[in-house]
Order: sequence, then structure tokens, then C-alpha cells
Amino acid sequence: IYENMRVVARALLAVMYFYGIFHKINTDFLDPRVSCSVALYMPLADGFGLQNSLTGKYLAIWSTFIVEGIAILSLYWKRWFAVGLLLALMFHFVIPISVYSWYMDFSSLVLALYILSVPREVSEQFYDSCARLFRGLRDRFGALGQALPFGVVIGGAVSIVAILSVFSRQTHIAPSHAYQSIWVLMWVVYGGISMLLLANAALSHLPWRGTPGAQRPLWLYALPALLFAVAAAPYVGLRTEASIAMFSNLHTEAGMSNHLLIPNPPYVF
Repeated sequence: IYENMRVVARALLAVMYFYGIFHKINTDFLDPRVSCSVALYMPLADGFGLQNSLTGKYLAIWSTFIVEGIAILSLYWKRWFAVGLLLALMFHFVIPISVYSWYMDFSSLVLALYILSVPREVSEQFYDSCARLFRGLRDRFGALGQALPFGVVIGGAVSIVAILSVFSRQTHIAPSHAYQSIWVLMWVVYGGISMLLLANAALSHLPWRGTPGAQRPLWLYALPALLFAVAAAPYVGLRTEASIAMFSNLHTEAGMSNHLLIPNPPYVF
């Protein structure tokens, strides 16, 4: 079952990255005045005073294609899988911190799929690193010791946000903003540690010299094939929601398309 899940996870990631590139080949995504990648870039660059840099905006746009392209290639070029993995981990760690949208759940899902997709010995090393931490805490503090990493981080995030809210110059901070801030801090810690441990395991097996596993049955690709079909829905007159078109600037509604390769989609529906 585990080996079958690994095949499906890798194929799901490949479909996701394919449409992550394909949907973005449109006039609006390539326009720095309205591109969604710029909306993510500006909050991250604001602290460096580069939020209005035209060069930075174009780099944000084209680096998206480059990172996702390398990620697809590395999923199936196992010898150098770690190159794409490291780029993808950095990308998916940063986008939730932009706080432009709620991307922590998405990045967590991608991290889980990558843990399944990497060579088995890499995921085993990642698992051992995590298990060693919790076993040590359990041996030292008893059964409740395993809950310490969660209690400390959650308590620390809540405390930091509460203190900053008290000393903030703003007269009123919306509860939703404070709530999201807590989750961002938790993502920085949990996501950061998880991705560092996985990156360390991957680098220790670079280049990978293992032997490929046994051939898996073709029916396993039914789920990725279904995702591929669902993600093509905007081009046949069906939904744009849940079609991996998020933050792509893709518009195919009302008989009009801004896609450069499909300017006149075959609207079946």
C-alpha cells in the first residue's frame, strides 16, 4: 500500500506543477502590473525596500516557471531529485509567509506528498529524525513529553502575537489578523523544521544511487489522470475553482480567454 501511495503522490505533484506552469502562460500573469506572483513578491520584498523594483517583479514572475519546471523534471530524474526538492521546499516555505492568502494548508499538503515521493531511504531518514526527537522527549519527560514541541510553539506564538498587539501603534487589531499571525508563526517553526529535516535527508543521498523499485500497476495512475482532467476544466467551459488555477491570473470565463496557447478554448459546456 505504501509503495502504491508513493507512485500516486509523485504523479499528483507532477500534474500540479504541470498546470502550475500551463495555467500561467497568459497575458496577465506575465504583466508585472497585475501578475499574481507580484502580489506575493511585494509583501516579501517590502522589508528590503524592493517592493517596487521592476526587475524584482519580473524575477518573481519568471522564477515561478523555472522553479516549477525544475520540480517536474526532478520528480522523475531520481539521481538528482534533491535539486528540485530543495527549490520546491524553499518556494513552498516562503509563500505562506507572504500572508497574501491562506497557503499553509497547501504547502503542508505538498510537503506530505514530497515525503511520499522521495526515495524510500530519504523518507526513512526523515522519519527517524522526527521519531528520535519525540522518543527522547518521551524518555525524559514521560508520555506528556511528546506534547512539549506543540505546547511550547503554540504558547510562544500566542504570547508573541498578544504582546505585539498590546504595543502596536494601531488602535485596533482585527481578531482575524491576530489569528492568522499566530498560524504564520506556527508555520515558520513547524514548516521550517520539517523542511530542513527533509532537505538534510535529501542532501545526504545526493546524487541518489539506489535501485528503482518494482514496476507498479498502471491503474494507480487513475487518480492523477482524474486530477489532470479536472484541472483542464476551465478550457472546456466548466469550473475554474479547484482546477489548480490559483494565483495564475487565468481567465476563461464568458467566452473570453487570456491564455496565450489557447486563445479560443473549445467551450463544450
